[in-house]
Amino acid sequence: MRETLSQKGSVMSIKTILVPITHPEEASRVLAVATELAASLDAHVTGMAVRRQVMLPVYSMGAIPDVILTQFEKDEDDRLAGLRTAFDKAIAAAGWQARSDWQIYGGPLAQAVAEAGHYADLVVLGQPDGATAPDDIAMLPGDLVMSASAPVLMVPQIGCKSLMGGEALIGWHGGREIARAVRDALPLLALMGKTTLVTIGGDAAEAGEPAATYLARHGLDVSLQREPATDLDPADILLNLGAERDARLIVLGAYGHSRLRQFVLGGTTSQMLKHMTVPVLLSR
Repeated sequence: MRETLSQKGSVMSIKTILVPITHPEEASRVLAVATELAASLDAHVTGMAVRRQVMLPVYSMGAIPDVILTQFEKDEDDRLAGLRTAFDKAIAAAGWQARSDWQIYGGPLAQAVAEAGHYADLVVLGQPDGATAPDDIAMLPGDLVMSASAPVLMVPQIGCKSLMGGEALIGWHGGREIARAVRDALPLLALMGKTTLVTIGGDAAEAGEPAATYLARHGLDVSLQREPATDLDPADILLNLGAERDARLIVLGAYGHSRLRQFVLGGTTSQMLKHMTVPVLLSR
């Protein structure tokens, strides 16, 4: 049976935005996006950080001198304090102190952020520096997209322009994942000036008309753009279009599967996460 955009109940509103902070330098660019959205959507912003744990076999814990464990905890306190300071500074710059809070979770990074995401309508996450980020931070976007219960808005490392009034591109092919992503994106699309459904290849083009009609019923200015299938990855086609049209948002359905208890992203999703130049909303 063909997936339809009306099978998942009423369209949600965004009232809580979760912003995980993993490095002080990312706070200002990620929170600039989150607070702008919060102001437009009348939403609360929750900042969070995750306390790292000593990852050692239980049998070896007694062999570690107490002074090392004490120093580890002190270093964590200092790191978390730095993240909190960066959060507070960015929130103050946006004038959003009264509608924000700060939380600290424990546990593995992706698991903790996914848990915090249970109580949010949108997660706004910074693209990590692939060259320098620790493994858990480098893998966080992919792990979170595959495990989170809320949509994830990725903010590129290079920063971005305001989403307000800009153009959104939707990578549409008619599957369940993109149908879910479009529904999750509706509150953001309502803030945009234009929405373009991009289909790649003949089969996808046939599925684009009903989606365009659906979005138009939500009062959106929608157009349908058909792109031929080429040797380029669909992510690259969307990124190229985004650059040509000065798009402010790309909406994608996330694909992947679980293998050996780790999530493995599909090729297009992975490509987009690595090479994004505009914010990307992903959902599955």
